[in-house]
Amino acid sequence: MRYAILEEEYPNSMIPFSLTRPSFELIYGYRRILDWFREKLGDPSGFILPERFREKYGSNRKWQDFDLVVNSTVKPEMLDKLIELKDGTSLYENGRPVAIKGEERGSRKIPVSGYLMQGPWELLKALKNPTFTKSRIEGNVESYVVIDDSAGPVIIENGSHVEAFSKIIGPAYISSGSRISSARISGSYIGRGCRIGGEVERSIIDDYTNKAHYGFVGDTYIGSFVNVGAGSTTSNLKNTYGIVRVRIGNSTLSTGEVKMGSFIGDFAKISINTSIMAGKIIGAGAYVSGTVSKNVKPFTFFNRKGNLELIIEHIRRAMSRRNMPLDRPLESIIRGAYHIVWGK
Repeated sequence: MRYAILEEEYPNSMIPFSLTRPSFELIYGYRRILDWFREKLGDPSGFILPERFREKYGSNRKWQDFDLVVNSTVKPEMLDKLIELKDGTSLYENGRPVAIKGEERGSRKIPVSGYLMQGPWELLKALKNPTFTKSRIEGNVESYVVIDDSAGPVIIENGSHVEAFSKIIGPAYISSGSRISSARISGSYIGRGCRIGGEVERSIIDDYTNKAHYGFVGDTYIGSFVNVGAGSTTSNLKNTYGIVRVRIGNSTLSTGEVKMGSFIGDFAKISINTSIMAGKIIGAGAYVSGTVSKNVKPFTFFNRKGNLELIIEHIRRAMSRRNMPLDRPLESIIRGAYHIVWGK
């Protein structure tokens, strides 16, 4: 069966992350969503993507080129149900396409619920259900480190390093190339090549992000190549103990959780001693400081429109510190994302 993964146009339910990468590149249940697709449906035959992603992923295909088209934000545990979808059937959830089998035009449209992720907080909720069942310690772990897997397994990949006086509480996943500096990490996923200190609780910190110093990150998703300055903290609990709500576009959505932190897009820079209120979104490439009490527009430089060429130069510098080039496809994505937000 030839199937494609569909990425909806921005803004969609996976902001701020979907501005600079397709949603299938995000972490769900300690794994990339794309890996879930491969496990459940096999390798995709292609992608149907917004224009800014096409150079990197090589896709300008149409719906009719595939037997099955699946939305990139379908919850991985629902993918099995799509295998038996009959030809000429389309599933829609609140007007959003879930899956289309065969020709979309003239298909039988069936309304469904519970298939699509409604916001990035659902990525964090999936941390409660790790896909691994046994601890595996392959990295370099110094003396005087506590690894507590009584509540869930702990994986420390080969090539990672955990310094003395750190405590890792499962379920937790430390990816290759990351360095944990006398930190306390619980119920969290740490991506490749990260530098982590302080306290991280029930959070996802994606590849090549720095949070090397003291400060608390709780119930938060931090994108790639983000720098979190010393003393910065994400609040994950309202003083009223009420449900945390997140504003996406013109809608304010309930996360259904009393504890929920923030969502920080790729390439953002968080200055030292920054306080980020619960449920706030910091857009890709934004620079923030002080107290963040409302959402921050992507590519802003301390509440002003950022200069595109300077932003690209800063990203190039950050990537070079990990010996990684800013290649043309990624630069094209950044330029396209900037123009979506600020115009040409």
